[in-house]
Amino acid sequence: MKIVHRVLLKLGTLIKDAERAWTLSNLRSCGSGVRIDHRVFIWGADRMDIGSNVDINGYTVVYAAGGVRIGNKVLIGANCVITSVSHPTEAADRQQLVFSPVELQENCWLGAGTMVMPGVTIGRNSIVAAGSVVTKNIPDNCVFAGIPARLVRHLDSTLEQ
Repeated sequence: MKIVHRVLLKLGTLIKDAERAWTLSNLRSCGSGVRIDHRVFIWGADRMDIGSNVDINGYTVVYAAGGVRIGNKVLIGANCVITSVSHPTEAADRQQLVFSPVELQENCWLGAGTMVMPGVTIGRNSIVAAGSVVTKNIPDNCVFAGIPARLVRHLDSTLEQ
């Protein structure tokens, strides 16, 4: 490999590391063992809390201006959208923003392409299937799927807490 290619690869790695460090430093709070892919976009990071051992995969977008709390051991697949921001339904007011916090509780898992809408809480140990749109709260220890996401089954409540 030519020296120029090696230098460019190293420079790219340094830039990715700097972007990741900048993202983590702007969060309201962040635990240990957090992995946020460098292709994740977070708007309003100062309103976002992340627990420990969280994994957020590439091309996920988080609109956290209304508040987003991610608990410990949460897995977020690629291409997810988590938003705590919306607009009023009245035509005259649609340019305004409405803020409603989102919470992903401990050990939940969002499959790739999941959308989590404002005001939603996803319960502990629950799983949201890939491509689902979550418009209402999801209780603990459940699997939800679809548009809108609906209960598929209950999980064993003795899962590791």
